[in-house]
Amino acid sequence: MNNMIFRAYDSNFGMSDTFTLKDAVNSDIDEFDVFMMYSGVNDKQGNKIFEGDIVRVKDMPSSPHEKTYITEVIYKDGCFFLSDIDGSEIALYETLKESYPNGYHSTVIEEVIGNIYEEAYRNNIHTKLDEAKMLFKEQLMNTYMMITKEHEEHINDNVNKIVDLIYSACMESINKKGEGKNV
Repeated sequence: MNNMIFRAYDSNFGMSDTFTLKDAVNSDIDEFDVFMMYSGVNDKQGNKIFEGDIVRVKDMPSSPHEKTYITEVIYKDGCFFLSDIDGSEIALYETLKESYPNGYHSTVIEEVIGNIYEEAYRNNIHTKLDEAKMLFKEQLMNTYMMITKEHEEHINDNVNKIVDLIYSACMESINKKGEGKNV
């Protein structure tokens, strides 16, 4: 029990270094707003994954059905889960399974890309959505090569509206999850 690893976040000081319960006894641990437990799992780069982390995940990597998505690591009912924005969850231990007989893995955690507490991640969402907006628009333009300037402006307006709605939903979800965390 003393070897469990944690980190803490304080809105004034940011993210702490990792510590064990034994280390915490002689520290100012009560100064922090939120505590996050280490899941015991690392991403492909070797970074420790904590509850509250945002991770890039691949389902069925290297298969024709490969899918990449972003999830939050949550801890509930004594287990760590990957929680998707649509509310679906997969137990984190599922990412540790051996590959299937066909050589494919079910789910692989590619990398930790942030956490729900730090403002840098929240700001990064806007940047990523801007990138997605440009890629989406580019794909539409490539698909419809015969688009007139008038149609291009209309598509651009609609893409901006869609991305703004997605951004609002993401931020609302993050804020609700951040508020729901108990210290």
